Amino acid sequence: MGLFDKLFGGGTSGDPVICSECGSPMSESGEDRYECSNPNCHGVSFRENGEIVNAFERRRGSAGTCESCGQSLSRGDFSLPWEDGNNAYAYVRCPYCGHKNIKYGYGEDD
Repeated sequence: MGLFDKLFGGGTSGDPVICSECGSPMSESGEDRYECSNPNCHGVSFRENGEIVNAFERRRGSAGTCESCGQSLSRGDFSLPWEDGNNAYAYVRCPYCGHKNIKYGYGEDD
């Protein structure tokens, strides 16, 4: 395993998982879920298809398809509720047509 793999979480079982936010070791906190051991960092990562991905990348990768043009949203920009100032719901902006695809269940107030 190279230095790059160690810094960004390895990829095989048994290798140390390193936080992509602060570089601290992460501890497994559930099946395929890791939390940063640094109390000042709130990094969370997940093992998906043999790779370690942070929470933001995980949401982007599972975005689905655009409801307007049907293209993949996997490279779209994700915005949490109120992140851009006036959006009550999370959304992924389509990288092809720019449509805001609402993603319910991401940080809305109860």
